[in-house]
Amino acid sequence: MVPPGEVAKDLEQRGAWRWIPWNSAGYWEDEIPLEEVLDPGELGTLPDFPKLATTEQILSALTEKQRRLAKHLKYSAAAQFAYQTYATDVNASTINTPKALLGSENAGFVESFELQQVQAVPGFPELADDIKYLVNKALPGSQIEVTAEGTLIDKSTGFNMLLVQDKENPAELILAFGGTSGGAIGMFDIGEQIFQEQWKANIVQGVGGVPESTLQAVSAGEAIVYLLKHTGIEIVCAGHSKGGMEAIVAGLSLGMVVYADNPAPVVGARGLIEATASAWNVREGSHILQSSKRYVHTVSISIDPISHLLGPTREEFGIHDHIRLASTRPLGAHVNVWESLANWIINHPPMEIQQVRQRMKDEAELELHREVENDYAEAQKEELELQQEVQAVIDSIEADVPDELRRERKRDIFIKALSKNRDKKVDHPESLEATAKINRRADKKLLKLWNREERLKRQKHVT
Repeated sequence: MVPPGEVAKDLEQRGAWRWIPWNSAGYWEDEIPLEEVLDPGELGTLPDFPKLATTEQILSALTEKQRRLAKHLKYSAAAQFAYQTYATDVNASTINTPKALLGSENAGFVESFELQQVQAVPGFPELADDIKYLVNKALPGSQIEVTAEGTLIDKSTGFNMLLVQDKENPAELILAFGGTSGGAIGMFDIGEQIFQEQWKANIVQGVGGVPESTLQAVSAGEAIVYLLKHTGIEIVCAGHSKGGMEAIVAGLSLGMVVYADNPAPVVGARGLIEATASAWNVREGSHILQSSKRYVHTVSISIDPISHLLGPTREEFGIHDHIRLASTRPLGAHVNVWESLANWIINHPPMEIQQVRQRMKDEAELELHREVENDYAEAQKEELELQQEVQAVIDSIEADVPDELRRERKRDIFIKALSKNRDKKVDHPESLEATAKINRRADKKLLKLWNREERLKRQKHVT
C-alpha cells in the first residue's frame, strides 16, 4: 500500500484530477476513476477543472455527490415499484425504507422514509381513476386502465405509471413511470402486448418521434397538476430507462423535480417539452431544457450502454452522476439501479469522507512543519555564509566596526560599515561587488520567506 503522504503529495503534483484514492476502509489504497466522483458535464462548476482542481475540491465534490445520491435513493426505490408485477424477489417491502435498502447500521446515512403505492390523496379518494378519465378524454385512442393496486396501464401503448407516497412526507406525491417490461407479467415475455408496444415506443422515440406513451405521460402530469394545484402537495417524477425518459419529459414540461435511473435520452420529445413548458408558464418557458440541472438528477451505472455513455452529452439529464455496478442480480447493470446506489452510499459514508479530509489536513500540517524546519536550517546556514562574506568585506576595506555592530545580522553590519567609510570618501570597488552579491542572496531568502508565509495563509484558509 502506498503511504498516505505519498499519495496526497502525488495528487497535489498532478493537480488531483485523474485519480482519487479511496476505499470503504478509509485507506489511500484503491484508485477510483474520476467518473466515480464527478460527471464530466459537471466539471465546469469548478474553475478550470480538471487541470487546476485541488484534492480538497475533489473531496468537496464527492461530498456533494454523496448528498445527491442519498436523496435520490428514495426515488430510485419508487421507480422500482413499476416492476413489481414480475420481480417477486424484489417486492416493495424489501426496498421501501432506508433500513430495508441499507440495513439497520447504515440507515442513518439518508433521510427516513417509508414508501407505499397509493390510489388516492386527501380530498381525492379516486385520484388514479380521475387521472385515467382526464387523460383518456384528452388523448383520442388512449385506453388507460387502473389495476387493483392503482397502477395506470395502457397495454395498447405501453404506458405504465404508479402513484407512490412517502408515509413520512404525505405532502409529496411521486409519479413513478415504468420502463420497458414495467406492468408486464414477465421481463422477457415477447408475447405480451404491453411489452411489444413498449419496444415499439422505444424505437419511435429513438428515431425522433413522439410515441403515444410519452404523450400520455405528459397528459397524466398535466391532469395531476390540475387536480392537486390547491392542495399544497409537491409532485415529483421518477422513472427508470424508458420510464426515466418519460419522467424527464413530463417533469420538465411542467416544471417538476425529476429523479431518473439509467434514463433513455430524450430524442423526439424536445419540442413537446418546450411547447408544454411555455403553455403552462413554467419559469424558464421554452428554454426549460437549458435549465434542466435545476430540475433533473439522473443516475447511471458505469457499464450501462445508453445513459452512461450519453450522459455527459445530454442536457436533459440535468445533474448526472455515475456509479459503479454493485448488484447481485443478473440485470443489475440496467434495472436494479437502486441496489448499486444503496451499495455506493454504504461504501461512501459521510464520516469517512470527513476522516479523509482530516487526514489530508493533518498531512498538510505535518508537511508544512517539515518545510519550516528545513527552511530554518537552511536560513542558519545562509546566515553563517553571509556573516562570513560581510566580515571578509569589512576586513578588505579595513573598516573600523565596533564589536556591538559586528553582532548585527545580515546586511545591516555591512551597510553601517560602508556608511562609516563613506565619510572618509574611500572608494573600494570590490565592496560594491560584494554588496550586490549579498543583496541578491538576501533578496532570494526574502522571497523564500514570503513564499512560506503564503503557504501558511493558504493552509489557514483551507482549514
